[in-house]
Amino acid sequence: MIYQVSAGNLHRFGPQLDQMFAFRLSAAAPPVTDARDDDLAIYLMEIDDSGDLSGALRLHPGSGPEPRWCADRWLAHDDSCLARLVKGVFDFCEAHSPEGVRIAGDASLLRKLAALGCRLTPSGPDEWEMHAGTADTAAVKSRADLGNLSRLHRKRGRIAARS
Repeated sequence: MIYQVSAGNLHRFGPQLDQMFAFRLSAAAPPVTDARDDDLAIYLMEIDDSGDLSGALRLHPGSGPEPRWCADRWLAHDDSCLARLVKGVFDFCEAHSPEGVRIAGDASLLRKLAALGCRLTPSGPDEWEMHAGTADTAAVKSRADLGNLSRLHRKRGRIAARS
């Protein structure tokens, strides 16, 4: 399940935040925290049934003449987790950033987002715009829902195998 974690509910997600920052450290990402890990940051986190972090990203308000929310620090256990995180971004956009979000990430992330059906346009070095409110949104949401269904079937299969 995807959770929106912000300054108001950080205290409820301590272990998952620890996992996220530990993964940042092990991934040799730039510093574990930076100026954007502030009170305005919103983390979308996928947390599995055992309470462990499966994936996360950070959303933060942009600045400049066209302020848009920016999504960066993407972590995903697998491609279906990535699809569910993208669905979470689209859901966030519907409420907070209807024009879309700015994406920061490497070429590998962009290829995966494009394979999911996201419409991306370059906006600067290592930044792209991911547009919300398009037909692509429905396709990505559908893929995320199929991933959830597949995960549920695998889980039911494990439960049936134990019986």
